[in-house]
Amino acid sequence: MTWDKNGLKSEVEGYADGVKANLSEIARRYKITNRKGEIAKNGGQIAQEWLISQCVNLHRFKRAAEVERQPRRKKLKGLGGEISIPTPEINDALKEKLKLQIQEREFTVGELIVPGEVTQVEPDIEIIDPTAAVFFFSTMNI
Repeated sequence: MTWDKNGLKSEVEGYADGVKANLSEIARRYKITNRKGEIAKNGGQIAQEWLISQCVNLHRFKRAAEVERQPRRKKLKGLGGEISIPTPEINDALKEKLKLQIQEREFTVGELIVPGEVTQVEPDIEIIDPTAAVFFFSTMNI
């Protein structure tokens, strides 16, 4: 670190209160270097930390953000809706759609086992007591 520290300190102390002090620009002028000997990209931070360690009051200066800050305006959106993003279908709607397609036989799900027309056959046996309880006993050993 071979830069003019005393010159930097005297220059910054000579500034009046409320002046906009750009430490990055000052660091470029004094060629503040990093440990490798290259000009530091964060020279303003290095200068700021060194000046604070030397008890220089930096709060009396205005920062760049405090000087001429204006609110940003909201960006206008396109009126025609040039970009459209599809929304995914809901699961319930997909289920209903699939059920209809299966009923209309657009999709076949397996093979038909039961014939299409079912006729009910009446039994020849007459039931004696429809309220009688029937019990089944298991012979398996558990």
